[in-house]
Amino acid sequence: MLSVRRAAALLSSAAAVFACSAIPASAADIGGFEGSDGNQICAAGIDWSCLSADWHLTSKTDGSGSADDVFSSSAKEDKPGLWQLQTGGPNDKTDILNVWSATAEPADAAYLALGFRVGSGGSSASFSFELNQTRTRWDNGMATIPCRTDGDVLVSYELPASIKLYKWAGSGGPAGCPDGAVGTWTPTTTSSTTWQA
Repeated sequence: MLSVRRAAALLSSAAAVFACSAIPASAADIGGFEGSDGNQICAAGIDWSCLSADWHLTSKTDGSGSADDVFSSSAKEDKPGLWQLQTGGPNDKTDILNVWSATAEPADAAYLALGFRVGSGGSSASFSFELNQTRTRWDNGMATIPCRTDGDVLVSYELPASIKLYKWAGSGGPAGCPDGAVGTWTPTTTSSTTWQA
């Protein structure tokens, strides 16, 4: 479980890794991770295929096709209290097949690298990684969903090459998740003053 400060440090590092997508791979050595070269091959530093022992890798493979869990058409990102899940097939450009995260926490810094693979390329899709401060889940009467807490972070990758960061402010949830039913994702920066607990 991440503390707000640790999540903020990881987020700042993730922003730095993602922000390097327009510069040469040799210059994109954030925390030793080659974040902008678009492959998994170790050329000048650490990459997905050669993580050193101080990096922790988490990966998930998701099936494809009509048996996927998808949001019902009425689901809104900012209203988890109304989310309904159903089985169905997402379109190819938003069908996530694999996700990866790699973290490292040397003595004075924290780094987060995120990656994903979709069914087919698309020029107008958006994918988000939600960094919640708690692992708590709650039942909204239609689905069991993650609990959002004020200050949670959303890293949004908007194709073709835009990275945006958001911070959650919510209300209306049950006692165990009071900030989780409805809220807003507010665009933010990664300055250190933004992330004071």
